[in-house]
Formats: sequence, structure tokens, C-alpha cells
Amino acid sequence: MTWQSCRPNNTDDGVYNLMVLKHLTEQGWEPTRILSKLKYFAVPPTYTVEGLALLDCLEKLSARYPHALNVHRRVYLKVAEAAASAEASTSLSQDIQLLMTIRTTLQAIHAADPKVTSRAITVAGEVTNKIQDHNIRKSLRSIQSDIHHDKQALMSLIARAAADSNFCPAVEQVLLCLPRNRLDLLVTLLTRSLAETIEKDQVMSHASHRAHLSAWLTILGTLDARVDMRNATYLNSAIKLLANYVFPSRISGDMRARVLLIVSVFQLTHNTPSFSDSRERILHLVYSSTSPVPGQKKQLVLEFEETLALILAHMSRTTRFYTPMINVVIGLFTHHAQLHRLYRFLWAMDKQGLTLDDASSIQALVKKQVASLPEDTASLTERQRQHYAFALRTCQNTIKLLRKVAAKDTTAALQATEEKTLALQAHREFTAVLDRAAENNALPQVYTTLTADVPSSQRTALIHQLAHHYSLMTTRSHRETWRSIYYLYVFLETQSLPIGPLFTKAVVRSSIIRPLIEHRFVSARRLIWVCNLVARVESERVAKQVENNFWLWRGNLITHAKDVHNEAGGDRKAKASISRLKGIGLL
Repeated sequence: MTWQSCRPNNTDDGVYNLMVLKHLTEQGWEPTRILSKLKYFAVPPTYTVEGLALLDCLEKLSARYPHALNVHRRVYLKVAEAAASAEASTSLSQDIQLLMTIRTTLQAIHAADPKVTSRAITVAGEVTNKIQDHNIRKSLRSIQSDIHHDKQALMSLIARAAADSNFCPAVEQVLLCLPRNRLDLLVTLLTRSLAETIEKDQVMSHASHRAHLSAWLTILGTLDARVDMRNATYLNSAIKLLANYVFPSRISGDMRARVLLIVSVFQLTHNTPSFSDSRERILHLVYSSTSPVPGQKKQLVLEFEETLALILAHMSRTTRFYTPMINVVIGLFTHHAQLHRLYRFLWAMDKQGLTLDDASSIQALVKKQVASLPEDTASLTERQRQHYAFALRTCQNTIKLLRKVAAKDTTAALQATEEKTLALQAHREFTAVLDRAAENNALPQVYTTLTADVPSSQRTALIHQLAHHYSLMTTRSHRETWRSIYYLYVFLETQSLPIGPLFTKAVVRSSIIRPLIEHRFVSARRLIWVCNLVARVESERVAKQVENNFWLWRGNLITHAKDVHNEAGGDRKAKASISRLKGIGLL
């Protein structure tokens, strides 16, 4: 063979072989025949640039020619044997090269030949002893033991990487020494451990939390980007897990906001390569923004959403990163948070004067939420009805806020959804009217089989009949009657249904006539409301009659109360209190 005839047969033999491999790879030719001549294939010295380049070249060949894996595994083993007989490492860069050697050597464990498998395990252990860093050696030795030992050892490596970003490649290489299924499980365990540490909020400082989290997400992003890690989604899986911890968490709102923003930065820079160079700059903005309420740990109700909006508002004023960041944050809210939390964030955004360019994910979430709400609530328990009412109100409030913070063309798509929420709200309220009427035995006989699915004209007629019936009932207290009729009034107003004279007569009877008959005080404020309603429905002339009769009647009542007060031995110069006299049974 030409390759063998041109070999230099000296210390440059390994460099020559590397040059041959690179040339064949560039030409698209398969070098498996050369690699299979393992006896004549010398490898470059350990700790050299050429040695590192050979490992990189072999990885590319393994990905391109998977049918030759057994040949590649034997070459990896030869590289490891050379490293095992070399001097011990003296620096982090040499440790990283040894880690790459160990990782590729461990691939030979899966070889068909049991002798190769046994030799690979032995050589990997010998190379591990050459590593200078104690924590790295400890982590590698734990690979053959329980996975929980892996977690403990790797947590110490992540702490090192958090303090020194140059240590991240070492952690990456240690992780790559694990089999894929074990790596998948370990990534989940480590991410959950970080999330639980954040949840405890006392184990380490907030700055240390952020440094650990950033280092870990950086490592996962690098793993996903590797050619030999096909279909790896470690970063996105970690982001999902962390988001699921942040939203329901009870830790300080400031910490939750910054963790969510760190997660958002990594998702943005990972999914949008044009922002990858800006990662550190955006993270610096997140770290350096001051808390809105420093030292006030008691304000937890809206602190998370308000802090989040405050940092984003600062970002919108000082950098160009606001729009892509807010889109990522909204995406995390719509995928991992409940709608009421999203509503609270939109409220905080509106308070800071922030806007949205793209509200499509929120629209989809609101539509999905509304579609999940049943039209018939008769079979729901009282607790389920409360949840239903809360969900419906949240949808309505979210749509209203979207009209403020989003562009008009993005909210126009919610017109049909908003109309459906109004219809569901009307259905729910009318069902409540029917239920209360049935409980109070106030439902007319002709309406006993009535359901909420009736035309608005029938709803209006029934509301008027109920108001009339409530105003004539004497078995219920004055306050109960007033609340029932006022609730009916609110229903008519919110649903834009007409109010007729039958209803206003019921209002006058329950608000003025009955309390005066019972010697109860009626405020001028109540009178004004009643007269305005009567004037709107019947006429101003009728309203004036009601007002005149009221003042005459109340004047007579006050005079009567004064007489009773005097007869009971009260101070003749003092005012007579109708409510007090009523309370002690003198009226």
C-alpha cells in the first residue's frame, strides 16, 4: 500500500497518519482499511495538538461510517494505551484531553470481542489515574458504581464550573463518559437537584444559585450541540423542569423572576443562533437589575410578576433584547404556568407600560381554556362551580388586558372567543338565578322546567317575575330581599337586557316601601339610585312622585320616632335614631 511505503518510521509516524486521515476525510474517501492495519498505525503523542486532533477526526469518522465502529474502537483503545503509559497530567487542558481519551475508550466496552471490552475497562482506569484533578478522578471512578454517587460527585464539578467557566469542558467530558441512557437519567437528577436547592432558598446565596444554574445550562447546551449526540434535548428538558418548579414555587419573587429570566436567556440563545454571542451581556442585565422591593420578604402576592416586569422594562429602555426576551418569557408562561399567573404578569406589564408584538401563544391558550369550559354547569359541585367561575373570569380579564398590551391586529382574532366568554358568563349567571329562585321557592309554576338555554326575551320576563315575587315575600328579611333583587338588577345591566316597570315597582317596594313600613331608616343615597332607575324606565314624573312620597313618609317616620324617644324618657334635645329605637324594640 502507498500509505505504508511512505511511512517515515520515526517519531513523526503518528503525525503522518493524522495527515493521511485528514486528507482522506476531506476527499470523502473511507480510511477504514488503513485504520484496520493497527500494528502499523502509530498514534501521535499524548498531550499534543495532534493527539487531540486525532480523537476529533476519529469521532467524525465514527459518525460518518458507523459500519466500521469495531475498527474505530480498536484505534481508540490504542490511543488510550499510549495515554496510560504517558506522564501524569499537570494542567486542566491535559486533564480534558485525557477525559476525551477515556470517553472514546469506554465506547470499546460495547465491542463484540469480550477481550476488547475487558481491556477497555482496564485501560480507562489506568488513564483515570493520570488525571491531576481529584474531583474529576472521583467522578470517573463513580461511573462504575451507583448513579447517586455520580450525582454527588458531579455536583461538586458543577460548583467548580460555576466558580470558573474554564472548567465547563471538563464537566462535559465527564458526562460524555456515561452511557446515553445513564446520562439521560443523570441530567434529570442533577437539574431537579438544582431546582430543589433553589426551592429551599437557604442552602446557598442567590448569586451562587445563579452561577450554578448558568454553568449547568451552559454545559447542557454544549452537549446538545455535539454531532455525536443525535436528538439530544438536554437543555430544553432542563428548561421545562426548571420552569415547572419556578411558577408554583413559594420562594422570594425576586429569585423566581431571575431564575425564569436566566432560563429564558438560555432558551433564546440556544434556539436563535444570532443571539448566542449576546448571552453573557443579557445575563449581566438580569444579574445587575435591582429588586423593586429589597428586603421586603412579606410582599409575595405579586412580587414575582412585578419583579419580572420591572427587569424587562429596564431591558426595553436600555437594550434591543426586550422583544425576543418577552416572547420567550411569554412562551414559558403559556406552556408551564396557569392562566391566572399569566394574567397577573400581563397586569404587571401593563403597569410598567410594556407591550407585546406577538400574542399568538396567549390567544391559543385563552381559546383552549375557553373551549374546555362546559356550557352546562348543572352537574357541577359547588367547589367545581367556583373553579369554573374563576377560570371564566380569568379568561375575560386576560382578553381585556391583551387589548391594552398587544397590537390591535393580534387581539382581533379573540373576538369570537370573547363573545363566547360573554355567553358562558350569561349562562352561568342565569343558572345561578334559577338555582336561587328554586331554593327560595320563588320560581313560578310555568318556569319550573325552564333551563338556562332560553332566548333573552324569556330570561328578561323571568327576571321581572322573580323580582316581583321577591318584593312581595314576607318570609325573608328585608336585607335578603334587597340582595336578591339587586343581584337581578346587576344581571339585567351586565347582559344589556331591558328593564320594565314591573321590575322598578319591585325595586321601589323592596328598597323604600318595605323598610319604611318596618320603621327602618332609608338613606338618601338609596333613594337617589331608585329614583334614577325609575326615571330611566318609567319617567321623571313618576320618579318625582316616588321622591316626594319618600320625603313625606320619612318625615312622618322621623317625627314618630322623636315622639317615641321623648315618651321613653330620652333627652328631648337629642336626635332620635330610628335604627337605635328599632333595635331596642320601641319602633
